[in-house]
Amino acid sequence: MKDFSSPISLGSKKREELVQILDDCEQSTIFDVEEEAFRPVREVMDLATNDLEILCRGAEILCRYFPGLLIAEKAYERVLELDAQHSLALKSLSWMAASQGNYERAVEFGERLITLPEGDSPENIFIAARACRLNGDFDRAQGLLRKIVDLIQTDRPSVALRDGSALKPVAAFLGRWEDEVEAAIQEICCKDGAGYYLRDIEYYPDAINLRLDRLRKITEGKDICIYGAGPSIAEIAKEKNILAQNNFRHFIINTFSIIEDEILKPAGAKLSLTCFSHPAVLMGNNERLKEFLKRDYPTMTLISDFVLYYCVRRPEYAHLHDHVDQLFRYRATNKLPPTPRDPLGFPSLNTLMLALCAAVLGRPRRIFLFGFDQRVEGAAAEKESMVYYKELDERYPAHDRSNLSRRKHISDWVKWDAIQVDEISSVTLRMLALMFSVELPPIYNVCPDSALESFPKIDIKQFLKMV
Repeated sequence: MKDFSSPISLGSKKREELVQILDDCEQSTIFDVEEEAFRPVREVMDLATNDLEILCRGAEILCRYFPGLLIAEKAYERVLELDAQHSLALKSLSWMAASQGNYERAVEFGERLITLPEGDSPENIFIAARACRLNGDFDRAQGLLRKIVDLIQTDRPSVALRDGSALKPVAAFLGRWEDEVEAAIQEICCKDGAGYYLRDIEYYPDAINLRLDRLRKITEGKDICIYGAGPSIAEIAKEKNILAQNNFRHFIINTFSIIEDEILKPAGAKLSLTCFSHPAVLMGNNERLKEFLKRDYPTMTLISDFVLYYCVRRPEYAHLHDHVDQLFRYRATNKLPPTPRDPLGFPSLNTLMLALCAAVLGRPRRIFLFGFDQRVEGAAAEKESMVYYKELDERYPAHDRSNLSRRKHISDWVKWDAIQVDEISSVTLRMLALMFSVELPPIYNVCPDSALESFPKIDIKQFLKMV
């Protein structure tokens, strides 16, 4: 890539052509996430190094893959050279630094962000507060979180459902003001003393209660086992025969062929639930999903409206029209907890968070998490399970385990996922439980060394005793 500081002026016609290339790539890279698919974006940015809009558009698209993130970071730095008060660049650089574990740098950009004339919004303050908290300055973080709690009003119905209101209980939770957490949740999620939710026909053309009824026919009163792909899956693989018990409902997120083929099927256990949050992941599992939905026992797949929007018009996904009753549709439009205004608008942090939201609504007895290590073990490229269970298996998406920068990115990213889930999961699940009048089930993380701190951690022996 060329030096972003090189001056290049663009005529209006040329600029229109470059913007069109970005528009096309924004659509095409929904399905094609290989590095070559992003090459036109990089070329456009090389030709528009003084254009703030093009640099930011291009950076946003490049954030979809690695090492595109590294190029996006340089692009945002170039934006700040052109405009030192560019809020999107400051916001993006702060979260990028936080996701890489560079918390001092995250603080630098977060603090600059909230000094802007328009920078004192709750969302921006939260970015700065997170950076300070991760950097160990809890007093500063708590002061910023206090501002958020005071800024967002939820004490009247007319303001409780405004966009962003759900950030208030999250900020109170991180500030450790439990009374204010509960008060904000009650104000947002209750009407006349009881939990409630609304149904916007545009968002939910089919009845929400019908979706829930179909889900609960599979999960109600059962123990749901949700499977990630971390190396700790090996522990339950050794004890897989226990999984054939009828009280279990098995739930695999994203790529599910290895967990089912290597663990569930040999144990005689049936897979009941799958979850897809991105079109590219569904594309890689489409044939398997088609077979899954035709099985002779109750099955269901959780799928976001975002995925459906891009997939249902393509002929290879026509089979989804034949299984409408087996699709639990949810919305993933932002990273905040759902509110009565958009009750199935689950936080789009990662697929685990989305799966947990649906699992809680299924009224299970308990939820067990397997394979959510959220950390990378070891550094040797030849090690069998650094990131995934049996990660050298060719059924996983190809990735270069010998590339040190990529390994660093994977290590940072799974930790970043854990940080975000820890921030928001407690409030999110409590709000869902209240809105839909369900008991919040016990959730256990069967990985004692997991970096995910949201739920009680147990080892495999404790799990075996419980079941």
